[in-house]
Amino acid sequence: GQLGYRQFSRPVSYDISTDVPFESGDPTGINEITFYTKGGSVYGRIRTDIQEGIVSSIKFTKVRGDCRDCTILMNRLPDFPIQRFSKFSISIGTASEPWYFGRIEQAPGYGHTYKDGFLFEGFGMRKTIERVRKTGTFSAATDVGEVVYQLILSAKNSNEIDFGFNIGKINRTTGTVLIGQIDVSRVTLDRVLDMMGKYSLHDWGVDGRGDFFFLSRDIGVTKTFFDGYDFSQIKIKEDLDSV
Repeated sequence: GQLGYRQFSRPVSYDISTDVPFESGDPTGINEITFYTKGGSVYGRIRTDIQEGIVSSIKFTKVRGDCRDCTILMNRLPDFPIQRFSKFSISIGTASEPWYFGRIEQAPGYGHTYKDGFLFEGFGMRKTIERVRKTGTFSAATDVGEVVYQLILSAKNSNEIDFGFNIGKINRTTGTVLIGQIDVSRVTLDRVLDMMGKYSLHDWGVDGRGDFFFLSRDIGVTKTFFDGYDFSQIKIKEDLDSV
């Protein structure tokens, strides 16, 4: 069958002020940006919970756990060069996992002076899926979770995607099956995943740890953060312009 539909969702934007030093009773609960090589090794860290830090502001958007766009404004450059397409994560408070994981798409030129600071722009790893197109068919009665698993596994094995593959974050038995055979080569991989998620009421994306997920939508409370303890300032707003 032919795949194609449009899905609407409401992104949530996080605007994090770094003017006030982060305070926490847990010494490991810091605000930190970590940068990784293509192979996954850490090559630099920037802490934002210190006086006179180099980070002026951090803004990023998440949609149902999936990391989307991000901007990092610095008043001066770090001691190590931040290259385009570097992967990075943002940790906030005492959370057990980073809040954001993405890739630098635009970086200011080194050796140049910018009046308003140095702006780095990044996107979540979902964007890399938008360029992938797989071939093959899946027969009727196949669970949509198995379709997702096989497609992501194939893309990972062929080095078409560059993020974590954790089998525990992919629900292969959603209980929703295909009613007929489908040919996935008709559209890009992200469109196929959108369709499988819509049919089974599952969300997909790449989380703050950098792992792909395909999980049932959960409206329960998973973590509670306390203003003034876990973080100093945070603004959360709906970006209705993107709906």
